[in-house]
Amino acid sequence: MKTIKRLIATIIAFITIAGVASAQLSFGIIAGAKIENLKFEDNVYTAPGTVGYTGGLMIEYMFPATNVGIDASLLYTHINTEFTEKFSEYLVNMVDVGCDFIELPVNFKWKIGLPVARKVITPYLTTGPSFSIFAGRKYLTYEIRKKAVDAFWNLGVGVELFKKVQVGANYGWGLNNTLEKSYIDWSDIENRKNTWTITATYIF
Repeated sequence: MKTIKRLIATIIAFITIAGVASAQLSFGIIAGAKIENLKFEDNVYTAPGTVGYTGGLMIEYMFPATNVGIDASLLYTHINTEFTEKFSEYLVNMVDVGCDFIELPVNFKWKIGLPVARKVITPYLTTGPSFSIFAGRKYLTYEIRKKAVDAFWNLGVGVELFKKVQVGANYGWGLNNTLEKSYIDWSDIENRKNTWTITATYIF
């Protein structure tokens, strides 16, 4: 009899924990725009800001009894990399290249609870790493090829509306070189992407 009571108590405890966990777990779909800037060291070349789009899925977990949590996303991003006449020192043919990426951002999130309006609007801050995996052609042109993975550190701000919609913006600092020459070593020439991303997320 004691064994049955313990089993029932254990089952109830697991159900309670699962209920609390599921209450803190949310899923959403994301869509938005991305602005990308490519900059070389010493301003040898700075590309104009190029605009693309992004979209995908997000999962968010808020730790119980806190305003702190984690979100992670799986995104598809398309953006053009523009090379102009200012790049003539490195490039023979001037081209615009459409690039596709799979992005994996992971953020620490702090929701700033407002005593009166928390059910209507909740501001939040985010920060964390992001990895952008190149999913297009390796060689952008005859002279230039794209590295397989870009790493960023993001810092963002946003608002959650009615606990259903999140609208946010974040800035991503590039942590590694993004391009390399196909026949000249660019290992000593710093060239990194910085990005602005503006998104809207619908929470299920």
